[in-house]
Amino acid sequence: MPTESAFRRVQFPKSFEAEITVYDFNEKSQIPGPDPVKWNLNLDSINFLLANPPKIDISTIPFAETKRMFGNISRRLTPDHFMRKLQNGEKKLREWILYSPSKNALFCFQCLLFSPKPTVFGNKNEGFINWKKCNESLQEHETSKTHAESVRIWFSRIKKEDRGVIDLELKLNIENQISYWKNVLYRVVETVSFLASRGLAFRGNSHNFGSKQNGNYLGCLELVAKFDPFLSAHIANYGNKGKGNVSYLSSNICDEFISLMSDTVIDKIVSEIKERKYFSLIVDSTPDVTTRDQLTVAIRYISNEGLPVERFLGFIPSVGHKGSDMEQALLKKFCELNIDLKFCRGQSYDNASNMSGVYNGLQTRIKNYSSTAFFVPCSAHSLNLIGSNAADTTQEGTKFFFICQAIYNFFSVSTFIWNILTNIIEKNPGCVKIKKLCSTRWSSRYDD
Repeated sequence: MPTESAFRRVQFPKSFEAEITVYDFNEKSQIPGPDPVKWNLNLDSINFLLANPPKIDISTIPFAETKRMFGNISRRLTPDHFMRKLQNGEKKLREWILYSPSKNALFCFQCLLFSPKPTVFGNKNEGFINWKKCNESLQEHETSKTHAESVRIWFSRIKKEDRGVIDLELKLNIENQISYWKNVLYRVVETVSFLASRGLAFRGNSHNFGSKQNGNYLGCLELVAKFDPFLSAHIANYGNKGKGNVSYLSSNICDEFISLMSDTVIDKIVSEIKERKYFSLIVDSTPDVTTRDQLTVAIRYISNEGLPVERFLGFIPSVGHKGSDMEQALLKKFCELNIDLKFCRGQSYDNASNMSGVYNGLQTRIKNYSSTAFFVPCSAHSLNLIGSNAADTTQEGTKFFFICQAIYNFFSVSTFIWNILTNIIEKNPGCVKIKKLCSTRWSSRYDD
């Protein structure tokens, strides 16, 4: 790396502005010339270009010699291709453009040096030569993420004392854009977190702002926008633009944040499980509102404070009811989470044979991976079965529950009759409510 004493003054080609400061190179290095195709990009040349960024002079470009044929039509570069039109109507020089006379092509200065992804503007052996779509391609490139990242790396490499020679307006523009979208995402994330933490539905029948049927997600954003001028302006400018327009308010972004939050929570739970090492497994299957069968997986372990903690790990859809099917589904789930089943010390399921069977039940299969994973039947489920079976063994119990169900059926078939019953119960605090008979959950209704 050259020292401060190694600087010297040289005369550089006209297109790079007259007199600049450069490094002394060793014999094998060459000072980068005005043609980017001939650059030998190594540590010395990149450091040189960091200290002496090229500044293109449009007056030195031979526009008449840039002609290219597209079918029977000839096209060539014009000075307007090197100008960027601002929103206020003013035109500003695109200082990132480099022209190669030997290849008759355009390049991006920052992308040539630091592009994280291959682009036509950042490939020294390729370059941009499609004059037919020049304006569209230039605008697309300078607003692309790849170009923005190259510029960010460029500015991060420049010494503070050398930043006066860089287009600070471009840097400030990028920083303002980053700050703007961060503020948008902050509001979106808080809204998604609010709805998700309360288990509320996100979307409605409409995906447009201003609709009364657009759901909780867009509705919450509209509510916040009434008191937040920034979000209000953003929705006015970017809301309801449709696909292909960046707004960070779409359902796809919403789903992505939900997924990221879910992954973060799961990672936190898994880290706690690994820290505590030993755990118990709780599994049950149940259909959702769409009648799709899902396997519910939960884990129980002891926290650092010595208290039992139960954490929900997720649903596994369409597993099947065989012990072998559930075994493979659990193995795949725990493998994805990088949790070792050999540290399982307890199991708790219902009393169905596919779960509690001593030969082919799930609890027996899990013991193949951890012999100390003792099975404990679900106490609530066992209590319900005992109560239900006890009631069925006596004539009085069977008759009692039959009458209760008949009373419920009589009052529930008519809203008029049900209101009469409700009024009677309200006027007589000692009266109990009637519930529909449930063969496996009737004891949970005892208080009513």
